[in-house]
Amino acid sequence: MKRYYSIDYLKGLAAVGIMVYHLTIWETGPLNMDSALGRFGIFGVAIFYIVSGLTLYLVYEKKFSFEKSAILQFIQKRFIRIYPLLWLVTFISIYLRPKMPAMIDILLNLTGLFGFVKWEAYLSTGAWSIGNVLAFYILFILSLYIIKKVKYGIWILGFTFAAIFLYFTFVVFDPTKTLPQQWTNYVNPLNQYFYFFLGMLMGYLFQNTQLKVINSLIIISIGVLIFVFYPANGDAIKIIYGWNRIVFLVSCLLICFGVFKISGKAPGIIHSILNLLGEISFTLYLMHPIVYVFTGKIMLSNLLKHLHYPPHSRYILTLVGSVIISYLVANYYEKFFANLLKK
Repeated sequence: MKRYYSIDYLKGLAAVGIMVYHLTIWETGPLNMDSALGRFGIFGVAIFYIVSGLTLYLVYEKKFSFEKSAILQFIQKRFIRIYPLLWLVTFISIYLRPKMPAMIDILLNLTGLFGFVKWEAYLSTGAWSIGNVLAFYILFILSLYIIKKVKYGIWILGFTFAAIFLYFTFVVFDPTKTLPQQWTNYVNPLNQYFYFFLGMLMGYLFQNTQLKVINSLIIISIGVLIFVFYPANGDAIKIIYGWNRIVFLVSCLLICFGVFKISGKAPGIIHSILNLLGEISFTLYLMHPIVYVFTGKIMLSNLLKHLHYPPHSRYILTLVGSVIISYLVANYYEKFFANLLKK
């Protein structure tokens, strides 16, 4: 499969956007959904899911054989990618908690089974989406099998997952309650898988479609304009319930599709920065909440608490520190385990 640098860039920018969203709400409080950043805090993960489904489809749609060895190899690669970092952030999160979590929740997190049986039981901030992804990997194998073996399989799956998505969107969610009050339903992998599947569908339909860069940029711009200026406000549930969710989904699809159809690299240092962010995007997503907590502890330590910090110091230090620490974790800790587990 050819390298889609533009997708890596989007992953990196999405991770940074989610980090900025989290730091903003931790420093200033919840954002209204008339804010572009508030909207991105909700749909940034959806963009991750879409491009993840797209990437996996492009990688495996031709070479996946469904033999036992191929399935085990796929699981091994996903295990190496997910679990060492999941273990790290889980143990650190347990250490930071004032009270020891229930042993069953610890076991569910260390095994990743929380993503299948108790998806709200994640211990590290943001790890609910990792539980989703683990469930998606199983659904991906099943989906790819049906696409390859069943006539019109992709459309049967599309209607099925769309129906589930619409059921959550119009029936399960209650617009009179806040999103935190309905969080268990929101982080249910069945509520989220349609994003991932749409990424697969994008690869299925448009893998060989060629677009001029200007046309891709126009599509991206339309998606961004819809995302930023579509009228919606209030609690996050206002963009998760009903037709508003469909509109924001369309805007995300336009952005992802436009980015997908841009080939080649960005010039010079822009490529280096965006490619770096893309490579550490998964790590950055999980590490920045931990860096934020430790930054606060260090700033308030007996040694440093007497210092007069400029405004937003913790925000800026976390922003920079998260990128540096994520780079180190990705290139040393994660690669160490990757090499160890491959032996």
